[in-house]
Amino acid sequence: MASKSDRSKSSGGFPYGEVWGIALIGIYLVLLVSFVSYNPGDDPFFDTDAGSTSGNYTGKLGAMLARVFFFTIGLSAYIVAVFGII
Repeated sequence: MASKSDRSKSSGGFPYGEVWGIALIGIYLVLLVSFVSYNPGDDPFFDTDAGSTSGNYTGKLGAMLARVFFFTIGLSAYIVAVFGII
């Protein structure tokens, strides 16, 4: 029979594991939404107008993230976001 300390180690694991899991799923969902709403004409890197808005649903940050992912790994970025959620 397992002692009390053995049971707490095996079932407890990393503290706040559920919180980290939910946070990571949320981050990957935001990333997926930024990929879906990505518009190549919406280039936030070279935008000089301070008052301009982004056409991306997640704003300028999402447009930047989507552009970096699509530029570096292409359409495989969708796989990264989907596997991150799963």
